[in-house]
Amino acid sequence: MCQKVVRFSIARDRKKLLKFAPINGETWKAVTEEPGQVALTTVYLLDDHGDLSMRTTAVCRLLFILGGIWSVLGGILWIIPRPLRNLGYRFVAKNRYRISGKVDACSIPAPDDMDRLLH
Repeated sequence: MCQKVVRFSIARDRKKLLKFAPINGETWKAVTEEPGQVALTTVYLLDDHGDLSMRTTAVCRLLFILGGIWSVLGGILWIIPRPLRNLGYRFVAKNRYRISGKVDACSIPAPDDMDRLLH
C-alpha cells in the first residue's frame, strides 16, 4: 500500500512539492530522533518547518498539498475527530494486504521522478 500511496502522490503532485524517503533510509535517520522506533504501517509527513505528522494527520496534510479536489477531501477528513480518523486508519493499516495486495519488490519510478526520492 505504501508504494501505491507514493505513486498516487507523485502522479497528482503537479508542483513537485513532495519528496519521498524510505523508512530507515539515510534521510529518515537524519530527521527523526528515534529512527528505530517506527511503525511500518504508518504514513509520516515531514514539512518544511521540520514538523513530523503521522497517520491521518499526515494523510490530510498530503491531500492539502496535492490541492484541488484532494484538498477538499483532506478538509472533509480533517473535520472528523482525530481519534475516529485514526481508528479508521488502523483498520486500513491492519488490512492493507487484503485491500491492496502484497508485492515482493517496490517498483522503480519514472526517470523524471527519480529526483523526488530521497535516500
